[in-house]
Amino acid sequence: MSFLRPQHSAPALCYTKTMMQGLHKITGLVALTLFAGLSFDARAGQCDAAYEAITQLRPAEYPASAVWDSIYGAQYMQERFIGGTVLESERLLAVGERFGGKDATAELIIADIDTYGRVVQEQTHKIPGLRGVSRAASVKGGFLVAGRVRIAKEKAQGWFGFFDSTGKILKTKNISDSKFSLEPEDIIPLQKNEGFMAAVTAEEKSGIHHGEIYRLDALGNVVLHRAFAPGLDNKIVSLSPAGPDHYLGTGYIRGDDGRRNGWLVMFNKKAEIVWQRQYPRGRAAQFNRSVDYDRDNMLVVGESVPVGEGNRAGLVMMINRISGDIIWQRYYSGQLEYAARDVMVSGGDGLFSILLDSNTSEKEEQKDVMPSIRLLTLDPRGNVLFSDDYMNAEGVHGYELLLGPNEHRLILGSTNMTYHPKAPEPPPAPSPKDEKSGPIMSPIKSFQKPVEVKAVEEAKPVVPEMLRSMDGWAIAATAIPPYKDPCKVPPAPSLN
Repeated sequence: MSFLRPQHSAPALCYTKTMMQGLHKITGLVALTLFAGLSFDARAGQCDAAYEAITQLRPAEYPASAVWDSIYGAQYMQERFIGGTVLESERLLAVGERFGGKDATAELIIADIDTYGRVVQEQTHKIPGLRGVSRAASVKGGFLVAGRVRIAKEKAQGWFGFFDSTGKILKTKNISDSKFSLEPEDIIPLQKNEGFMAAVTAEEKSGIHHGEIYRLDALGNVVLHRAFAPGLDNKIVSLSPAGPDHYLGTGYIRGDDGRRNGWLVMFNKKAEIVWQRQYPRGRAAQFNRSVDYDRDNMLVVGESVPVGEGNRAGLVMMINRISGDIIWQRYYSGQLEYAARDVMVSGGDGLFSILLDSNTSEKEEQKDVMPSIRLLTLDPRGNVLFSDDYMNAEGVHGYELLLGPNEHRLILGSTNMTYHPKAPEPPPAPSPKDEKSGPIMSPIKSFQKPVEVKAVEEAKPVVPEMLRSMDGWAIAATAIPPYKDPCKVPPAPSLN
């Protein structure tokens, strides 16, 4: 067994064999401790990638430096950003949802954020029956939004909105099924401007889910529809391009033993399956996103729940695009519940970033630990080079990574806020004219009965209770520092 040791004085943490098996029954495992806020070069002189490794993460203590961050929301409402697009002007259009009205209907929100993190314009779209926003995707000249609507007692339908770069709705498209409730998970533009492909979850009356693929033309009309209903509960939660005219779906599927396994499905542009594979990991697993890495390989991120005790771990794998074979895989575990939400390739010599979201564990009290976002920077062999933590107020959550101007890494998500509203001002003293007119209305509460002038003078303002709210949150993390891979063999000099 070999160990990768970060370049600092604290010793690396080695798991016992039993602890290792908690996440996955593996052999020859490499384990190391990653301390919060620490950046290091994990090369250790090795150019061969270890097949599997667990990294133990400590809770964040101090936030990393950021270019800017922006909070958007109303104190009495619940908002979150789920995605967005970067405009040619380098401003960010953050897209999300707002709850808190009289019913369960959501509002679609769009915040125009400049390069200093300031919200310069905001829009609210009231979509009839909107129950939530799933994903936003960039297209030429605008963006797409996928969501779920439900009107009256009808079954839930899929909703797709087509927007221009100013946030104006150009057209909308609803898809429905008389047998199933539908919920869009993702939508992406097809290659060669051939329309769009959407991943949708269909829910049966029994509660079993199955994934479906819809192909839409440029006008939003459905031209193809395929369902993947093997009788086992499954979902396709994201799509990404995977080489010429191919797309990779990521999600989960129930195995024969009842476990939820990570699931990858390779499609062609007709939504025909090229290959599919299940990846059992611990007690349950799910893949959340994927991205093309190089000519032969892809990166896949997700989460895994260990067998027995232990918290949920974030997971990243490099796989062969043709076969789905694993090149290497890494787990990130700790005191918090971790999940890898997104992955983005940027920087030089094959570096990439993982968006690691966290939640407090339900197994123990964690009053001194709050959810944070961790942005990991890895090299082509899966070694962690940098670990940056981001936090705010009572905790944050991240859902998407975007590449911004100057290669800043933009994170979109939500933050848990606490507000202490100002107490209302005491009512003004009555004027002589008021004294003659007798009883007046107190401005403290509009619904209270008329009171005498004397009672108004003695009334004390009602101090509102502390408010907790979820607000939309966006942050611009710094670009990946310049890096030259020591394991990359330079081309031989030409003799000519």
